[in-house]
Amino acid sequence: MIPAEGRLGAWMHQFRERHPRYLAQSQRARSARMLRRAAADQFYSPVLTASAGRTENPTEAPRTSFTSSIDANSTYAGAGVEAPLLRGVYGGVGAYVTQDATGLSEDDSAEVGVGASLRIPLLQDRSFALHEIELQQLGFKEQERFHAIQGELLEISTDIVKQYAKWLFSVADAQEVEKALNRAEKLLEQSTERVRLKDLAQYQIYPARYEATLRREQLEMARQSIQTQAADLAQSFGLASVPELTEESSDTLLKWAYALAKLDTEALSAISVTNASPVVLAARSAAEAAEAEVSWTAEQTRDALDLNVGAGWRSEEAADSGNEFGYTVSILYKRNLDKSGDEARLASKESEAAALRADYEEILLKAQIAREKALIEFRNSCGRLLIARSAAIAAAEALEAENDRFALGEGSSRNVLDAQQDLTSATRRHLAVAGEVIAGMAELHRVVGVMPDIGSGKE
Repeated sequence: MIPAEGRLGAWMHQFRERHPRYLAQSQRARSARMLRRAAADQFYSPVLTASAGRTENPTEAPRTSFTSSIDANSTYAGAGVEAPLLRGVYGGVGAYVTQDATGLSEDDSAEVGVGASLRIPLLQDRSFALHEIELQQLGFKEQERFHAIQGELLEISTDIVKQYAKWLFSVADAQEVEKALNRAEKLLEQSTERVRLKDLAQYQIYPARYEATLRREQLEMARQSIQTQAADLAQSFGLASVPELTEESSDTLLKWAYALAKLDTEALSAISVTNASPVVLAARSAAEAAEAEVSWTAEQTRDALDLNVGAGWRSEEAADSGNEFGYTVSILYKRNLDKSGDEARLASKESEAAALRADYEEILLKAQIAREKALIEFRNSCGRLLIARSAAIAAAEALEAENDRFALGEGSSRNVLDAQQDLTSATRRHLAVAGEVIAGMAELHRVVGVMPDIGSGKE
């Protein structure tokens, strides 16, 4: 919908490099993407645990994941590595060394041990459920940020097109006011000359003089509007200063509008906002993220039942029974006896998810209605564009007829001024409707969720 020629097409590509709103959304999207990547990478990252020290007198303390206690009056050092292995299985390996610190032992050799263990959750967190749900939730949040940045792109692009159309209108409108001023001054000059020649009454000068003065004031206002619209255009680009602009003729606005009026809107009307509108998609992703959080909270409230399997080896000197190898198999069950807090937390998450789902339904409904309204308004403005052009042509013909009558002495300056005013009103209205056509097409793209294409705005 944007003409391939001219600077607007280039501006549409350049604003991504500097627009604060787009850059802010880009960083938010990157943050969500990095957060999900961190969760995915960190989960499978092995965790190293190491310890060293000395004990005196009887003590009971963990040494590594694979030994039950540390002997009293000894020095020790140990380390272990744990990590998720196969789906739903956590495992690790470890080693330790310890030696009697009293000096009273006949055998002062060090005890060395190594071992490995597996932990398999059977209820809570089965098959890495908590991690999988967390990744789903972060994935939905990442999608929400992605759709948010697409929505920001669409909003900024639409704003640029609308502001550029307004600037073009202000330029074209000033040109039409200047034409109206020239017509009034020409009539004033003709009337003054005919009064001097006694061919026209003195009173017929005053309406033309008033009209010329009024048009001068309107021209100043129109020129001011060009400057203010240029400032608004700069803001839509994300600039603090007005970009370099070359004033276009009124034909630029009209050609653009008529080219858009010829485009077929059936393709746009057939697009489902459910799958295209960034605003709708972002709301849906937010609701899905909340529902994933409900699943995560529900998983956490489940009872924990873990199967633990381990095997180890100790140096022969340390083995009391002479067996260097050993194993362990155990079941660990854990349950929160008071579930009221968990149930309340889960109910809270469910309510939040239901609220976001309702918000999504409302946003979807508004988007569907907005698309229908945008279609109606655009098609209506296209029809009014042709009517406005016909009115401008008829007003030009009427003015020509009044000029002829005035030259023949059959009409008054008031009649000519009325015809001039009609022509000025009709041409300015024609330009205004042309601006509505351009803004209407931009709005239609926005509500449907399609970026304005470059190169389809020319005849």
